[in-house]
Amino acid sequence: MVFSQIALSLVLSTVTIGIVFFIRNVFQKHLSLKWRYRMWYLVLAALTLPFLPIKQVQGLSSFFSQAVHSQDSGSESAALQQGTTTTTDWMADFGASVSQADYTWIQSGFLLAWVIGMAWFTWVTIHSAYRLNRLICLSTSVENKAVLTQYEWCLEQVQLKSKPILLESSLIKSPLTYGLFHTYLVVPHQMDKQLNDTDIKHILLHELHHVKHHHPKTNYLFVLFQIIYWFHPFVWKAFSEMRLDRELSCDAGVLDSLGARSSKAYGLTILRFIEKKNNHASFSGLINGFGGAKKQIKKRIEHIVSFQTDTTARGIKSALLFSAIGIFVVSQIPFLAAVAATENDYVFSGNHVVSEELGTYFDGKTASFVLYSQNKDQYEIYNKEQSTKRVSPNSTYKIYSALIGLETNAIQPEQTAMTWDGTYYEYDEWNQDQTLETAMGHSVNWYFQEIDQHVQQEAIQSYVNQLNYGNRNVASTENPFWLESSLTISPIEQVELLNAVFTNEQFFHTEAIDTVKNAMKVAEQPDRTLYGKTGTGIINNEAVNGWFIGFVETSEDTWFFATNIQEDEEAWGSEAAQATYAILEDKGIYKGGN
Repeated sequence: MVFSQIALSLVLSTVTIGIVFFIRNVFQKHLSLKWRYRMWYLVLAALTLPFLPIKQVQGLSSFFSQAVHSQDSGSESAALQQGTTTTTDWMADFGASVSQADYTWIQSGFLLAWVIGMAWFTWVTIHSAYRLNRLICLSTSVENKAVLTQYEWCLEQVQLKSKPILLESSLIKSPLTYGLFHTYLVVPHQMDKQLNDTDIKHILLHELHHVKHHHPKTNYLFVLFQIIYWFHPFVWKAFSEMRLDRELSCDAGVLDSLGARSSKAYGLTILRFIEKKNNHASFSGLINGFGGAKKQIKKRIEHIVSFQTDTTARGIKSALLFSAIGIFVVSQIPFLAAVAATENDYVFSGNHVVSEELGTYFDGKTASFVLYSQNKDQYEIYNKEQSTKRVSPNSTYKIYSALIGLETNAIQPEQTAMTWDGTYYEYDEWNQDQTLETAMGHSVNWYFQEIDQHVQQEAIQSYVNQLNYGNRNVASTENPFWLESSLTISPIEQVELLNAVFTNEQFFHTEAIDTVKNAMKVAEQPDRTLYGKTGTGIINNEAVNGWFIGFVETSEDTWFFATNIQEDEEAWGSEAAQATYAILEDKGIYKGGN
């Protein structure tokens, strides 16, 4: 999960919590207490979304990605790599290094703090569970007839499918329910000597309503999310209010069983627990207790005093409000999917895909290779997961820079020459006048930056949007957007786009396509021609992103390809080109001299 996904998820879950609070306060007279408690499960759903593989929600993500993004970068295959063996001129690396601040340590710091926090709260929870289990082990069966008589009466009222195990303990002062696989109802020792039969009935009835609605089990779920979101104050506040709503819901269940006339006696039973010291705090959120904080007891008394039996109209209103929040939570999925997809990954839904094992061509480096046969309409892919990862196109974008330049008359097919302004560059090939052919061959950055400046960003954005180029983000102005900057694209998208452009499925004029195609020609034989463009991403003087994309054209078929290598260092476009050439040769697609 990338940083932007985490941030968006936190915002959306916080908004969901805010909406639940708003509806609880504004529509409290129209909400039944049962539905009010159920709303917190929608908060749990919102908190779960960041951990679901929602980027696989195809269709939704691709639809919304149209709205979320728009721009990116590039560098080139133009700096001759020190010590790199180049078999031909067109494989030579020309690249310009860009400076980037390394924020990895910040992300690592946040991750470490998150893990430490989860470890601490996990330990606290385990310790509480241990103490509770010890309490259960030290508890004894209830023998008192008065308590057992009230217990049987309450069981009959609540009609549970499975009875909890009734125990008593001298270590507690108020009852509690607890347990995941076996549910225990533990009451104070000699409860009958402290309370009358009515109080005992109220207490047992309240606890059995917790059991009826599976609260002892769902406690584990809420505690799990509290551990994960330990750093989020709104989540803590939400779960605190959830526990109050849970008590209110059980109070309503008791009064439904006893009748509203018993509300005063039931309220007095609760008030008696104000004087008792709450000895359950150290058990975290794993238990349901009858008492609680004085502030919560005050709210419970207020609801008990004003208790009214739920009506059909209130039930319908509550269900509608619940559904509205549910729709809001579900509507978050496409946004999260779009961010997940557009930030780093392309959702590829193509058919006719054959997986290839070509790792030996890449000397153990992280790489991907995509080959598409136009006649067979078939993809051959090595490392499918990596082939959907979006990275900077670097100098491979110059293919489209040239096409856009020709479409906007920044250059013209019969006049592509530009005059060198005298600025000295580290590559001799750049320090001279250029045509499109020489600029493409030597990946001359200043030539294509001149085109970008002539076209201007707004028009470039429009063309990139029409091309549906990767994440379509050309926002960066610090570095060229195609040079390890904002624009990113995956190898599969590179192949899809090459196929669309060079089979005239896009909007470019044929003359512009032919001009760029001629500039991309790197090798030719009597019966086939190889077209391609390298790209190398260099960050802080380390080559981290090597590209070679293009196509082989014969009289029988056209094969479009994209090769990408990702490493912390030594990931050059020339390496991608050499590996591609070897694969094409072994497949019999392009053999022989260059």
